[in-house]
Amino acid sequence: NKPVESEPASAPPSPSEPLVAPDAPQSAPKKKKKSSSTLPTYEPSLTLAIVGGVVGAVMGMLLWYGLLRFTGRSYGIVAWFIGAMIGFSTRVIGRDTSTTFGVIAAACTVFALYGGRYLATSYSLNKYIRQELAGAYHQHGVFAKEAVEAVSDDALKEVMAREASQNGDPTRPDQITAAALALFRQMELPELKKFAEHPPTREQFEADLVKEVRATVSEMEVLKSSYSLFTVLFSIFGIASAFKIAAGFDG
Repeated sequence: NKPVESEPASAPPSPSEPLVAPDAPQSAPKKKKKSSSTLPTYEPSLTLAIVGGVVGAVMGMLLWYGLLRFTGRSYGIVAWFIGAMIGFSTRVIGRDTSTTFGVIAAACTVFALYGGRYLATSYSLNKYIRQELAGAYHQHGVFAKEAVEAVSDDALKEVMAREASQNGDPTRPDQITAAALALFRQMELPELKKFAEHPPTREQFEADLVKEVRATVSEMEVLKSSYSLFTVLFSIFGIASAFKIAAGFDG
């Protein structure tokens, strides 16, 4: 029998070859991209809310004044619009809604509506007085000249009576007493001499006369008489709208 040949043993691994297969190379970690949808956030600001209310109030006051001045009428729907505008400006610039913001907007609306009407009433009153006093400069100049040139008491009484009648107070020369004549010579005649010798400009004279007349007129009474029930109603609507929008009660 032939001896069985054994298979040659496998060669031992080379010391240079690693016994364990190396791990696959790992890729470098990817950097996370910042989300482009992240928007900056703004904190509510009471100061900015006040600024927004004041800016809206100034714009609304000028709008209300211009409407009253150039049309002579007050459209209630515009008062409502002014209130809404102030409410939005307070809300947007203040970056929030709250009861405090609503109170600010409502107060600014009251200021805008009242301030605009006050300016328009003051302008109309001045215009009316100037129209009523048209020709007063010339009339006063003639009166001053005649009073200065009057030599006798009788002549001066005639000048005084004529001036009083032109001003709506019919007076006869014989109705002027000696005491009234003496007071006129003491108080008014020096001013008339000054006017006759150094007359002021027409503009200055009319401005001073308007001040004197306005001092006798109650501006508040004129302002009150300019309000109607319709105007008051829409003003309330405007104030309420300003509060609701700035307070966030608009839905």
